[in-house]
Amino acid sequence: LLLGLLLLLCAGAAWWCSRRHRRRGRRVGRLTVHEDEVLGHGSHGTVVLGGRLGRRPVAVKRVLASHRALAAREVRALVACDAHPNVLRFFLREASGPFVYLALERAAMTLAEWTELTFGAGGGGDGGATDGGAARPATRALRLTSHMARGLAHLHRHGVNHGDLKPSNVLIAADGAAKLADFGLANADDAAALAGAAASSSSTAS
Repeated sequence: LLLGLLLLLCAGAAWWCSRRHRRRGRRVGRLTVHEDEVLGHGSHGTVVLGGRLGRRPVAVKRVLASHRALAAREVRALVACDAHPNVLRFFLREASGPFVYLALERAAMTLAEWTELTFGAGGGGDGGATDGGAARPATRALRLTSHMARGLAHLHRHGVNHGDLKPSNVLIAADGAAKLADFGLANADDAAALAGAAASSSSTAS
């Protein structure tokens, strides 16, 4: 019995150590990427992973380097337009091996997930209670729609057309704010506007 207990304790310790090692993640430049924490999948082999930038939890969008043009376009759009409460924040771009990594603001869920939780079969009607659950579902839906409209107006003022607006590309933050995300398909016709807006944003920031 004592031997069995000792073996069980050793196995438990080995499991805990291996899990702790995995959660430390993989360093990619300034980023720590948790490759075992998959938050979502996108087109062209894109995967969204959990990660950290310093002490800040982030969502890490891993894009195949062969599609680096999409990543570059998204970065330009975010740099130009992310200084708005209804556009997802961009923090950092890193590259390693066959991948490009974008560190983005981490949200609680997508609009698609919120809609399913709130109005889908068996939905409790609180949408995950990201803002305390005080508002009724219809009121919250109107508020989220207002957030999306403000975000789109901000993009359009900067000459950016999102190009792929859908529930899975709208994220809901922990405070209940809706944020536009995934700018990889911003129209090619907007390339000049993106570059100009990004340059303007950079000069303003400096």
